[in-house]
Amino acid sequence: MIFGFGAAATALVGVHFGANAIERGHLAGWTAAIYSAVLCGFVGGAVALFPGLWANLFTQAETVREACRNYLQIVGPFYAFYGVSLCLYFASQGAGRVLWPVIASVLRVVVIVMGCIAAAREPGATAAQFFLVIAFAMAAQGLVTGAAIRLGAWRVGLAP
Repeated sequence: MIFGFGAAATALVGVHFGANAIERGHLAGWTAAIYSAVLCGFVGGAVALFPGLWANLFTQAETVREACRNYLQIVGPFYAFYGVSLCLYFASQGAGRVLWPVIASVLRVVVIVMGCIAAAREPGATAAQFFLVIAFAMAAQGLVTGAAIRLGAWRVGLAP
């Protein structure tokens, strides 16, 4: 889903930046990101509300189904953030400015590693705590990517 919007955003942003139509390039990138957020948010919301639709497809083991349902209910609502970040990463390739989306991706990994280490050190840590770390990391990645681009990451090095 995101790859479809992202691939189109790469081309559209690249064409507009190449033609020095920077504002139109921004509009194309953000439009694709919004569609990605809506689509991923819808899917994430649907599996969060009805996790059994997905969890029951792959196993008969109730413990696995329960873990899957738990994950989807916690992390599913945050899929929209991941949709925004990945789509804007693709669009940033078209703009020739991927630094901030890459920083945001690294941040997501660091948050997951550090958060999971912290959770693992807690006596009685639950899977839900690890899933919350993943959800928070997705939100951080989406917010950092979006904020960086909104604040001018795609304008760096452009003539005024």
